[in-house]
Amino acid sequence: MLETFNAPGTASLGTNTVTTTGLGDIKFGTIFKAFNSDNNRHNFVFDIVFSAPTGSITEEDNNLTPMNTIVKSRLAYGMQLGSGTWDSLLGVVYWGKNKQWGWGVNIWRRYRSKVKMKRAGATVINMKQPPGCHMSGIPI
Repeated sequence: MLETFNAPGTASLGTNTVTTTGLGDIKFGTIFKAFNSDNNRHNFVFDIVFSAPTGSITEEDNNLTPMNTIVKSRLAYGMQLGSGTWDSLLGVVYWGKNKQWGWGVNIWRRYRSKVKMKRAGATVINMKQPPGCHMSGIPI
């Protein structure tokens, strides 16, 4: 939910909820076992995922402006359903365990295609993304 204020910023004009619905980019991939210790206490896998640009990159919604009018405008990149590019995601996963605890880390990197996709007059700018990382410790 977004609260909008008048042009001087002194009075609230109201709130606006922006939403998108639909199918996003479709991802498909596989996981390869790289290493499992004899007792499965230490494990490594590689994952390879490809993403097809099937989601919309031209989503619009009604927005309340500081001039107290409602306009239909294109939503920000983060609100779009798709990326507009063919992507590959490469990652490595490590997990370990003992009698009582399990732990792990997942590190991945997204590689965007160099080709810019054009749909309905929109040009998508390829954005570099840092490697993603997820760590967890879970009692078994």
